[in-house]
Amino acid sequence: MSGIDLVALAAMLGHARIQRVLRYARAIQELSTKAMDHLERFKAEQQIAALKRQSARTQRERKRGQNAKDPHKSPHGGRMDIIFDGL
Repeated sequence: MSGIDLVALAAMLGHARIQRVLRYARAIQELSTKAMDHLERFKAEQQIAALKRQSARTQRERKRGQNAKDPHKSPHGGRMDIIFDGL
């Protein structure tokens, strides 16, 4: 687990036998593993949600860009450079 000598830990906790410490150590290890799995899943869900928001924002910006008027076009629908070709 964390590198602590289990015999010393058993003595500090007042346990006569090391088996009691090992029982707790296994339980703590299982809880730690479950907690890490939960945190990893939560982080992955947060990243997926952020990517979806970013994708939606990008699509909205692209859509706005397509709807923007082209500055080179005249209000009549033709290009302005066509108007000046005859001069």
